[in-house]
This record gives sequence, C-alpha cells and structure tokens, in this order.
Amino acid sequence: MTEVLEFEPRGRGWGEVQDFARDEDAQRSEFAGRFSPLLGMVDRHVGGAAETIRSIRAALMSAGFGRGGLALAAPRGGQGTTVLAANLALAFAQLEVKTLLVDANLRRPGLGALFGVAGPRAGLAECLARREAEPPLVRGLAPHLALLPAGAPPSNPQDLIASVTFAGLTARWAEAFDLVIYDSPPALESADAALIAARAGAALITARLDSARYDEVRRVGDDLRGHGCVIAGVVGAGFA
Repeated sequence: MTEVLEFEPRGRGWGEVQDFARDEDAQRSEFAGRFSPLLGMVDRHVGGAAETIRSIRAALMSAGFGRGGLALAAPRGGQGTTVLAANLALAFAQLEVKTLLVDANLRRPGLGALFGVAGPRAGLAECLARREAEPPLVRGLAPHLALLPAGAPPSNPQDLIASVTFAGLTARWAEAFDLVIYDSPPALESADAALIAARAGAALITARLDSARYDEVRRVGDDLRGHGCVIAGVVGAGFA
C-alpha cells in the first residue's frame, strides 16, 4: 500500500471536538481550543488531507489492519510519522473504533503537543519506570479515543521499551481496545521502533517524499520484518 499525503493546516471555522461522555466534559474543556492545526481529522472535514487520511484508513481496514496493534515508523525524523499517527487515530475513532494512541517515542515525543496536553504530565515513561500497571490515559479528547502521552524523556528509553512492563501493557491494551496505534522514534536512529513494532505486530512506514531514500525505507522494512512484524504499507508524506 502506498499513499501520498499532503499535510495542510486546518482553516479557521473548523468545529470543536464533541465529547461522548457527559462526565468527561470538564476534562475536555481543559484541552478545547488547544489542538494543533495539523489535526485535520478533528472533525469530519471533507476534502484535501482529510480524504487522504480516510483512504489510508480504508486501505488498512481492507487489508485487515483496522484492528489490533499498529506502529508507525520512519527511517529518520521529520517524516510526518507523528502527524499521521494522530490523524489516523482520530479517523478510526470516528468509525466508533475504540482507539488508543500511544506516544512511544520516548526520545522526542510530539503527540502531547498536537493534542494540547504537553507539559508536566506523567506518561508512558513514568509508568514504565515505576512499573505501573495502570498508565495515565488522557480521555475526552474525541469520541472513542484515548491518548497516552510519552511523559518526560527518560535517560534509558530503550530499556523501558524493552521491559517486561511494556510487554504487559501492550498485551492488556490489545484486549481493552479495538485498535492501538503507536508513534515510534526514527527506526534507523535506535532499536526502539523495532521493539515497539514487534509488540504491535504490524507497522506502517512513513517516508517524506522530498527527502526519504528508497534504500533506507527498504532497510526499515527488512529490519521490522526481522523482528516478526508485518508491514502494512508505506505512506509517502508531502508537506504543503
């Protein structure tokens, strides 16, 4: 599967997220108005990048990747992985798929900033360091969507990702959610992405059209397959 995605900021006048549980109204109000303009799937906008996201969603579903775990990985940084992960999570949630979006990029996290939850907030890193079984999920951002921010970047990210605690969490998330999407660090800069993809079971590779090299994308695919991960496809990302 190969798709070309052009990222364009949302224009003014886009609607706010409508929550799905009355008791989460207070939590949602904390984030209302803080969403990044790159979250083009916040509402049900038609056209442009939103339609491309939907086509990627449809391709994943038809290939059997609309349930279970899916890690997003890229050869290098700046390939659009985080933005695609966030928009895909929103797109699946809009189909009433119970979705968890995990920021597993403990080296340079970005999902919290996209959703307006960045700051001194405990996340995956703190949960793994403390060997906690109940991570601090953020709910109320959008219907059927939960977010686990990365937390503060730790000094030993690979040790935490390779831990028994992370393995246990991924197994429990697979039972509690229909779909778990993981944002991963650049695959050629550390082994984190391969470890994350192995736990997810499937991976979607992102590659920026104006800078990615074919040999690096192929190398990432070969490496992830070597860790027992199925490659769902490659998305070529462009930036408008």
